[in-house]
Amino acid sequence: MSTQLQQRALYAAVLSLVGCNFQLVGGECLDGYALEDGRCLAVVEDGGAGGGIAAGGDTNVGGSDGGFGAEAGGGEAPAGGGPSAGAPQGGAGGGLSCDPLTACGGECVDIDSDPQNCGACGHACQTGLCGGGQCQGSSAGHVAAIGIDYQGVNAGSSAARLLGNAVFLHAHEPVRVALYTQNASNDVRDQVAALVGAEAAARGRSAMITNMLDASLLGESAQDLETDVVIVLPQPYAEPGEMVGVANTWALPLDDFTGAGGVLIVLAKGPGAEELLTASQWFGPLVLSAEPMQSLEISSWLDALSVGVLSPFALSHATTSLTPSAPLDAWTQIVVSTQVGAPVILHRVVAPGG
Repeated sequence: MSTQLQQRALYAAVLSLVGCNFQLVGGECLDGYALEDGRCLAVVEDGGAGGGIAAGGDTNVGGSDGGFGAEAGGGEAPAGGGPSAGAPQGGAGGGLSCDPLTACGGECVDIDSDPQNCGACGHACQTGLCGGGQCQGSSAGHVAAIGIDYQGVNAGSSAARLLGNAVFLHAHEPVRVALYTQNASNDVRDQVAALVGAEAAARGRSAMITNMLDASLLGESAQDLETDVVIVLPQPYAEPGEMVGVANTWALPLDDFTGAGGVLIVLAKGPGAEELLTASQWFGPLVLSAEPMQSLEISSWLDALSVGVLSPFALSHATTSLTPSAPLDAWTQIVVSTQVGAPVILHRVVAPGG
């Protein structure tokens, strides 16, 4: 780099500490800068005739992941080497020295607050809000209680579609699913995993499924946002009262999890599920009852779980009704009922931070 260019780069670094528009004086840019999009950008020589704005070498290879209603930091890999805050990044002929800012596409930006380069060059926030290098804004969380025995459900059926709709409420790709299997049947565990996989393929999505045997570890994983969807399988081998203790273990972690956009699905069958749902108060007290084999019907067509589901639809086995002991609040819907009106699927939306 020539002595003149070194002086210009040093001058640009000093000015960037004062303000992005400091180079604009009396409506004109200082020598060595050109006006573009209302900002003065450094002009560097590129070895050809004339010279121009430095062509950035940034390529966004990270992208946005969504996740709990928020966007994960992306990445950038400049041609010829990895990214480094404050390191020159640009086209042939040199780049900017931006320390403590970051050079992105020929200009110095603050990746802690720039919504177009949030956390990394080229990582734009859908909400237009960036703070601390993270995109701001959250999606709603969800709690679903489903009184269907998925051991007897086939892939591609309406019941499978309902489960898929619940799982893929979360936008993270791949969606990270934790199955709570402590007192569950291996057959049900394997069938649910297979159905989630089939639903992912049908939607052009993917899922990472983990079996969790320990309630406290699952709670920690959910609270630390290391999982997106928690599915509690039926607990036929739980001791009486055991699921009340599990509910107490999960009280704060899963409330934080759903408040941050996580999805909690309880496959409600048997006394263990009733203990868990009643003690947790996600829907208020519920009474679970076995229902004879009969067709099921969509009760709320406006609910997200009912999208693409045909009504009525039949199952080859009995279901479980989930009857609230108190009126449901405005955030909760009865999505599916039996022909005689007994609720089979409940869905509660959790407002961000709720």
